[in-house]
Amino acid sequence: MQTNISLLPGKTLLWLFLAFSCVFALNASGHPYSADGITVIMTSKSIASGKAMALERDFGYQIQDHIHPKSALGADGEYYSKYSPLNSFLMLPLVWIGLNLHGIMPEGTSPDMQIFFMAGFLNPIITAATVVCVALLCAGLGISRRSSIITAAIFGFCTMALPYSKTSFTEPMAALCICASLSGAILYRKTESKTALLLAMAGAALLPLARLSSIVAVVPVLLYLTTRKDFWKAAVPAGCAVAAGLLIYGLLNYMRFGSFLETGYGSEAVKFDSPFLIAVYGYIFSSDKSIFAYSPPLLLAIPGLVIGFRKKLSREMLCIAGIFLISIIVYGRWYGWEGGHAWGPRFMLTVIPVLMAAAGLFIENAARKPFAKIVLYLLVLLGLTVQFAATSVKFNPNYENISVKYDIEDAYSEGRLFSPGAPRFLPFKKQFRVTLAHYSYTFRHIREYLGHDDYTLDELKDSKLVENAPDMWPFLVWISSGVKIRIMVMIIVFVLAAGVVLSVRALCKSVIYSEKTQPAD
Repeated sequence: MQTNISLLPGKTLLWLFLAFSCVFALNASGHPYSADGITVIMTSKSIASGKAMALERDFGYQIQDHIHPKSALGADGEYYSKYSPLNSFLMLPLVWIGLNLHGIMPEGTSPDMQIFFMAGFLNPIITAATVVCVALLCAGLGISRRSSIITAAIFGFCTMALPYSKTSFTEPMAALCICASLSGAILYRKTESKTALLLAMAGAALLPLARLSSIVAVVPVLLYLTTRKDFWKAAVPAGCAVAAGLLIYGLLNYMRFGSFLETGYGSEAVKFDSPFLIAVYGYIFSSDKSIFAYSPPLLLAIPGLVIGFRKKLSREMLCIAGIFLISIIVYGRWYGWEGGHAWGPRFMLTVIPVLMAAAGLFIENAARKPFAKIVLYLLVLLGLTVQFAATSVKFNPNYENISVKYDIEDAYSEGRLFSPGAPRFLPFKKQFRVTLAHYSYTFRHIREYLGHDDYTLDELKDSKLVENAPDMWPFLVWISSGVKIRIMVMIIVFVLAAGVVLSVRALCKSVIYSEKTQPAD
């Protein structure tokens, strides 16, 4: 089968990246969501301040003396983050800007808040790059330019990728690495492009530095590359790339903790004692936790895999299924399989891009089948609704992920895990109620939001304006700043919105041109 990579020229990919960079930048929150994200950012701050990777001592001790420690004591007596370091290095330019930025927060606000504000724009960029990789992966599977772009857009708007683009978690970067590695491998196998091989190698090498536990996802990719007769041309370089990433990670471990194998997780690193059936139920079937409940369009990956097998894409489909299954096996056995205090199955975020590419095969076929179109539209609408609620209002104060985990574990211990029962959808019900309440408050107090008062920090704490505003940085800065900063906010929002419009226009032209020049089936 001839790949459709020629239908996705560089300019189209750049316009796609620009469009979603602007969308995700507009949607960024301007604040961290978790202690995990704060730890990653504070590591970057230490590097930017010339303190290597050692955390500020008071902060390091505070997060180490915790039920789930975020840092560990290093060989030199300093505290270090236990999280993979790639994001901390990537956000250095943003953190440096935050260190030198003034005036966007009310007087009296901690200087770190400006660093958190700027660091929050890293994952929007990473997620926009993942959108591009999804389109590339679709092209490698022989999907047309129109359907590749539509599939990538559904990934960006209708899956967990949207709310997680606002956070400082490391999963979005791991998802990008996995998708880049697989798309590069598939494109190389079909075109023997050196650029594609470099993409596969880059994704594989950076994956352990992005999120060490996700390294298992590269195993199916390496096995896929060995299916070529001259496998040594691709599988060996990709394997060496993985080894190089692991070596760098080991050296960083040695510098921090005095051992190549010590990551900072301590005993947590070997606590793979959770019954596997719990995660199978939680990740796949639970209405409160399933990846399909939180990202409804992924249901299309199931018929998409079947279509792929029929199109003689068995190796590619087995690789995608393998990435999904091996991730469930590894994360599902870990004691914290639920992903902590987060929205939905956080660890499964890493496999959403490759599953979405499989769904792209269904999406392309749906153009010729009315019933399939209806199914597609319903799942897209449902996905948009779920992500709108999760991204409009901070999910962590309103959704106790841990309680859902305990409910599932109790059902397992009582032997009723797979017993028939009415779906609860508890997280969604609460999130939707809170979202409606917040938007109702915003509209009822629109005059206060549009007012010209320059609020002090204490006044903001006493009011409910920030708490009930949509969870997007323009609202946060608008409420917290004076007239000059508000004018800057309006200019930035206008520029980003214009970037979206221009990019969408260019993408539409690209699709129309490809359909005029591509011979009919």
